[in-house]
Amino acid sequence: LDVTIEAAPVGGVFETTVWYPSPACGTQASESGGDFTIGADGFFCIRVGVKLGAVAVTKGTVVFQVCDISGPGSGGLPAASCESGDGQWLTFARVRVDGNGEAEVRSRYQAFNPQVDGYRWRYIGQGSGVKNYWQDAFDVGSSG
Repeated sequence: LDVTIEAAPVGGVFETTVWYPSPACGTQASESGGDFTIGADGFFCIRVGVKLGAVAVTKGTVVFQVCDISGPGSGGLPAASCESGDGQWLTFARVRVDGNGEAEVRSRYQAFNPQVDGYRWRYIGQGSGVKNYWQDAFDVGSSG
């Protein structure tokens, strides 16, 4: 008799950082209460790190979403607008976690008024041993 017991997925450790300007993404955005402020150029990167304890997780996919009015490029809204139902979450990228345990996407700040765009992401474990996870929504806004 050959019995295989698979362990249940466990919670991972996730870190969200925002970097600008794109494409270099070498400057880390300031964070306040889970929201981020970027440079005035409007291009930035969202980087998600996934770990299990102190070890980088190298499997899985991160699905990135933006809060929008009606469709891609129509103008962003703050995260609260999608949470209340006034906007809709649109998926704009699906990125596999790399060998460093990171998934990164480049985006363009496109808010009209107020001057912030809402984002959120979901990690899908896909055999990594880490549970699927929804990140709380956050806003990215320009400093200039």
